[in-house]
Amino acid sequence: MVRAFSGYLATDQLLLLWDRILGYNSLEILAVLAAAVFAFRAVNLMEVTSLAAAEAVLADLSTLKVMPLLQIFLFATVT
Repeated sequence: MVRAFSGYLATDQLLLLWDRILGYNSLEILAVLAAAVFAFRAVNLMEVTSLAAAEAVLADLSTLKVMPLLQIFLFATVT
């Protein structure tokens, strides 16, 4: 989170994230996105048996779309 996902997200997604940081004038969105990534990858993370496997699950974030992930995490309804 120190690097605000730079080097991990695709450039267009990184700019969308940073735009939200500036728009809300808060870094809290970084914590929300980090939690959303864990929630999104939860099934895969629960199946790993080693640290290396867990790191592999979380290594490639370049395919993630920031806005849909944040929206699903923040506004999902529980049924």
